Order: sequence, then structure tokens, then C-alpha cells
Amino acid sequence: MMVKLGALTAFGLCSLAGHAVAQQTVKVMPFGASIVTRCWRNNLFAKLKSAGVNNIDFVGSQQGSQDCLTQFPGTDNDHEGHPGSQATDYAAKGNLTVWLNQQAAVDVVVMFLGHNDIILGHKPQADIIKAYDTLIDQMRAKNSKVQIVWSNLTPVDPKRWDTSSSPNNSKDIAALSAKIKDYAPTKSTADSPVRFVNNFEGFDPVADTDDGEHPNKSGNEKMATKFLSATKEAIQAATKVTTKTNKMRNTNVGTDFMNVIQEFLEENKD
Repeated sequence: MMVKLGALTAFGLCSLAGHAVAQQTVKVMPFGASIVTRCWRNNLFAKLKSAGVNNIDFVGSQQGSQDCLTQFPGTDNDHEGHPGSQATDYAAKGNLTVWLNQQAAVDVVVMFLGHNDIILGHKPQADIIKAYDTLIDQMRAKNSKVQIVWSNLTPVDPKRWDTSSSPNNSKDIAALSAKIKDYAPTKSTADSPVRFVNNFEGFDPVADTDDGEHPNKSGNEKMATKFLSATKEAIQAATKVTTKTNKMRNTNVGTDFMNVIQEFLEENKD
């Protein structure tokens, strides 16, 4: 009877461990500037849940507006979007490393960033791309298997954002978006894939924004829809990575436990 109980106990422990692994939560960080504060995040979270992706936790030091929770009840409002911020400043100051270190682990980063580098910073495209390189290096330094979802930029209304001092903002944003589309896939690795999302295409900077830049309700819907597939794939991939790691740990524990049982059986033979 004791032998049977031991076997059943071992089986029960292994079953519980397997269940815990299956339910492993994936931490997702929406990262960028003011557009990341908008309700497309909550919309995306709701769409992921509707698609059966339940093991997710959006993380970040910032909280979105109450209006986003009103529109999408029960969604996760955490993010790492800071209005007015630039990729070049983030890269130079190491902000992202600080925010990543505040989390136990970040499995997926959803990056939407770059408008302010052009509109406010008037940075050359090459400098912005170099900053993206640094940010991705910082993500991977924290988690070598981080899944990255990287979007290009939404277009801006030239009537609102092309000024006498910066007459080419809309063209420069379009050019940077095209560059990201070509460049993002080159940053992908086997351990840390980069999934590109094209938010530039199909976005109307007049009809889909409040001010020629920041998305309104229709813009948020378009962005959430665009992000859904790539983010779902990234979460599923991160789940597999985490599950594999934990299974290896559980296998070691299980092997040690079964060795003890085997020794007990040998010692208690007739």
C-alpha cells in the first residue's frame, strides 16, 4: 500500500507541476511614447482574451486612462508609454533598462516609437535606427529570448504637423515607417524573433486621429486589429519558451524524486 501511495503521490505532484507550467503567465510590455498611452492597448488586450489568450499580464510603470477601462472593462491598463519621449533619448539614457529591471521578467515587448524623434527632435533617420538597435540590445540583455513586436509609425496629417520650421515631418515619418518595415525583419533571431506590424498602411491621419497624430476610437480599433496577430504569436512563442524552461526544472526535480522512490523499493524488497 505504501508503494502504491508513493507512486500516486509522485503522479499527483507531476500532474500539478504540469498544470502550473501550462498556466504560466506571459508578461507583455507596451513600450513607446504618448500613442502607447491610448486605448488600443486595452482593445488589444480584449481581442487577445476573445481569441483565447488568457495567460497574459500587461506590465509597465504607467497606468492608462480610466476612459480606456470604461471602454474595455476588465482589461489590463499597465504600459510603458511616456508622452513626448524619443527613441534616441531612451537609448542614450538607459530608461528602458531601468523599466525592464523593475519587472521580474518581460517576455514580450510591443514597441511603437519614433514620432517625437522627428516632430520634436528633428533627428536624422540613421540616428533613430541606431537608437532602435540599442533598445533591442537592452531588451535582449535583460531576456535573451524576449519576443519583440515592432510596429512602424502611423502617418500624420501634413496640414497639422508640417510647419514652417519643419515642413517635411509627414514625409520623414512616412520614410521612417518604410525603413522600419524593411529593417525590422533583419533584427530577428532564432532565440528572439522580431515580428513586424504595419500600422502605417490603412491608417487615415485625419479620420483616425484626434489631432492629426494620436489615434481616436477608429484609430485605436485599427491599431489593435493590426497588432493582434503578431502579439498573439509572440505570446504563444513566449509561452513555449517558458514552458520548456520550467519543464526542464521540473524534470530535474521529478528525476531526483523518482530516484528516492527507486532506492526505497530496492531497500524494501522481500
